[in-house]
Amino acid sequence: MFATLVDMGFSDDVIDRAIQENVCPCLSVFSHLLYDYVVKMNCEPSSSKSKTIDHFLAMGFDEEKIIKAIHKHGEENMEEIANALLSSEADTLPIMKEEDNMDWSDSDDEMKYADLLSSDNEKDQDSFDSCNPLSSLVKMGFSELEASLAIERCGDSVSIADLADFICAAHIAREFDEFYIDPEEQKVDTVAYHLSVLTPLFPDGINVLSLFTGIGGGEVALHRLKIPMKTVISLEISEVNRNILRDFWEQTNQRGVLIEFEDVQDLARDKIIELMKRFGGFDLVIGGSPCNNLAGGNRVSRSGLEGEQSSLFFEFCRILEVVRETTMEMRRS
Repeated sequence: MFATLVDMGFSDDVIDRAIQENVCPCLSVFSHLLYDYVVKMNCEPSSSKSKTIDHFLAMGFDEEKIIKAIHKHGEENMEEIANALLSSEADTLPIMKEEDNMDWSDSDDEMKYADLLSSDNEKDQDSFDSCNPLSSLVKMGFSELEASLAIERCGDSVSIADLADFICAAHIAREFDEFYIDPEEQKVDTVAYHLSVLTPLFPDGINVLSLFTGIGGGEVALHRLKIPMKTVISLEISEVNRNILRDFWEQTNQRGVLIEFEDVQDLARDKIIELMKRFGGFDLVIGGSPCNNLAGGNRVSRSGLEGEQSSLFFEFCRILEVVRETTMEMRRS
């Protein structure tokens, strides 16, 4: 009994005190008594096995199966435990049997069978996509207020997936101090690391020309570094991404000027010079041109910088050259 409770993640001291106060010959009843006892003490299981159990419980697996998998594979082998649990779940799925004597001749029965081929999932999905986006977002767990704001910002024609992305990005902006980045990506942290050298140089604010802005990774990094953004000229072709950046700008109470353009290819030399003279030049030109035709996972159109999307890299070079020339002229004058 003692060993079983240890495997459940409770400490020896807690179990010992619980045994003294809640003696019971039945293991299952005793486990419940012990759990209630621990809750009353406002104490949590502290062993690493408890953390492993909690991890897989959060994924929806049965606790008894989790404990058995830990016994078999060891608590440190998380991947093997996960595979064992997934295999166990797969074994419990119903087995679909094929009809051996199906009559495939042209008949009314064939038409009825064809109707059956349209799965309930497809019908449900069609119904889901065509229903009110507000209702769909609420069913996904978002509040009616944030769903309404997302629809107002992005428009009715935007897909449910894009609306959900917009709301999630707004959550990130509102809870910025607790912002979490996947350790395998750490994109914003990486950008912030490289931009950190600017912190002592621009205590009073910075003027930014942001090309291929996306959802504002560069702007988020500057905000995290507490570098005030006096002016941000943003170029981003996606309307959804522009809405996300604008929402971040408002949610974080930015005091600077945000001006948005769509296509970098439409940013003419005269317009760049006009903007630079209006705001006193740009301190930072930042952006990441599309990597679609460069990515190793692209097996269809991996054509490098000559590709339709990745060739926009040269637009970055064109604009940067104009900024450099204009900056030199402004310094001489």
